[in-house]
Amino acid sequence: MNAPLPLLTEAEVRSIVDGGDPDRASFGELRCSHGLLPLAAVDVKARILGAFAHTTLTQSFVNNAGTAVEATYIFPLPIARRRQSSR
Repeated sequence: MNAPLPLLTEAEVRSIVDGGDPDRASFGELRCSHGLLPLAAVDVKARILGAFAHTTLTQSFVNNAGTAVEATYIFPLPIARRRQSSR
């Protein structure tokens, strides 16, 4: 079954981020020597089987630099999720 998920409200996005700091709110960043590359599109596919979920996140970014760039991808996780995944 495929069903669209509702968009997060600004308050929900802030609650996801450590301490609710809106400057740290992000759905993933791509940083390069030219700065941050803007996020153009997001596609999420999830399959739930019992207690397990397989999720694929595809993000597309726009390279406005006019040249090939080497970038670092940062995917933030809320502090509670980081603690769970490290156990």
